[in-house]
Amino acid sequence: MNAPRWRGRARRRVAPAAVLVGVWIVAAVLVDPRADVPLIDDWTYAMSVERLLAGRGFSVASWSSTFPPAQIFWGTLFAAVGGFSYTALRISTLVLAALGTLAFAALLRALGCSREHAFVGALTLAAYPVAFVLSFTFMTDVAMLTAMIASFWALAGGLQGVRGRVEIGLVLALVAFLVRPVAIAIPLALLATAALHPTTPRRARTLVLALVTLAAMAATTLIARRYWLGVEDGEGGLAYRLERLRYLLLVSPIIYGEAFLSMLAHLGLAVLPALLATAPPARRWPWRTMLVLIVAAIAVSAVAPQAVAALKPHATWSTQELGAARPLLVGDLPYGGMRRAFGLAATLVGLMAAAGLLARVARGIGAGGALRSPAGTCVAAFAALSLALCFALWFFYDRYYLPLVPAAIAIVLVAAPSLPKPAVRLRRALAGTLLAALFLLDVTGTRDMLDYARAVDAALVRLVGSGVAWREVDAGYVENGWHLYAHPEHLASGANVDRDVPHVTGAADLPYVIANAPLQGYALRETVPLASRWAVTDRVYVLARVP
Repeated sequence: MNAPRWRGRARRRVAPAAVLVGVWIVAAVLVDPRADVPLIDDWTYAMSVERLLAGRGFSVASWSSTFPPAQIFWGTLFAAVGGFSYTALRISTLVLAALGTLAFAALLRALGCSREHAFVGALTLAAYPVAFVLSFTFMTDVAMLTAMIASFWALAGGLQGVRGRVEIGLVLALVAFLVRPVAIAIPLALLATAALHPTTPRRARTLVLALVTLAAMAATTLIARRYWLGVEDGEGGLAYRLERLRYLLLVSPIIYGEAFLSMLAHLGLAVLPALLATAPPARRWPWRTMLVLIVAAIAVSAVAPQAVAALKPHATWSTQELGAARPLLVGDLPYGGMRRAFGLAATLVGLMAAAGLLARVARGIGAGGALRSPAGTCVAAFAALSLALCFALWFFYDRYYLPLVPAAIAIVLVAAPSLPKPAVRLRRALAGTLLAALFLLDVTGTRDMLDYARAVDAALVRLVGSGVAWREVDAGYVENGWHLYAHPEHLASGANVDRDVPHVTGAADLPYVIANAPLQGYALRETVPLASRWAVTDRVYVLARVP
């Protein structure tokens, strides 16, 4: 009697998960992650994997601004199967991206969302271009994001009285911290939640566990100094981040205003599919808030060094490309005409959507709002703390907004108003169309990034094959980082990686350059064409210095 009903429930639970995993499988097939080339900063972490596999022990490069042993050991598991390769490391991140999407759907359900809203929210996160393109790298962002989401899924259950979930959530928070230290916001958010909610299940225990987790994070930071090269000497990426703190109160409020409005506009774009799927009728849209944001953006842009922009030039997601590969090579990139117009339109849409996001925040924290529950408060507190970290550490770049995006999507959905069925169908259709368009942008943009990296790497290999030494070529930040910083045997005798790697730790005019455009004082040696679906350039130039 109950077997058909049980099977129906199982199908309703399994089908969305299968679709979400299928989305990533299809994405991997369409993008084709097979490329043994570094991307963005992932060479910094790949060199630790290579050292481990070679039996040279565990260490983290001084250039790294984070201490990510969890990510490094995860990547090593995949690379150990067939030997070190960037393809294996990329696959390890793709697996985490799929798991993170599933975990986010589960988190949304734990926060009280319907299956339909949880499915839309998970697709919104998967389609977010910054998360998508980083899933095809060995960058730390996606690994931290997945551990963070899984942590909040467990904490949401624990804050609703499920035994053992708080402990699981805090262990996962520690894992996230061992990828990116901004995960310290997780136990801090739990601490704030337990302090604010006297009815928190096992409140005293929760407070103690949060404090113990913070102590464990502090202890791992002390231990990390033994394995983090250069930290003891005050060098490298960590020193650079800490040095920025002293400028916190020396910067004009106008610059912070521009950064905040740009961040809001970007987050508006990030949550747009979820917001569109649950949008209220036009008469209930927060038009006043939207107008205030637009006027503020115009006013701030008039006096700030940079204009308010949802998609900044050279960012991970811009109108120039996806992945920010080209700015890591010398040579100016064009930015004007239609690309600038699209950027302005994206900012306007982002600010409109940001007004909707702020309205959901207000609705959620209002009397009886979803963010007043312990689980909702924990997510909201994490968002507030993550926002504060962005300002404290000068994380004014779209990749660093990534922890905010799941929290923003969750707030949009848990605080969504109820809608009549005809309106729901229309909004689902609109959201589905937008998601399809985003996936098209994601796939084509990520393919462009990989093709660009392949072209630069192949040009460098041809130069070296012709008898040119590795150290004589400025092949850009990524290739120089991998072939010179990670492999100092390619540097000149007596050179130091912390001072003498061009485009990374040093600056030098080298005999050969691989560039985005011809450069004065250099002769053209080779033009390398590459497939470009919508990225700003379709070739790279191999240049030789004129004697």
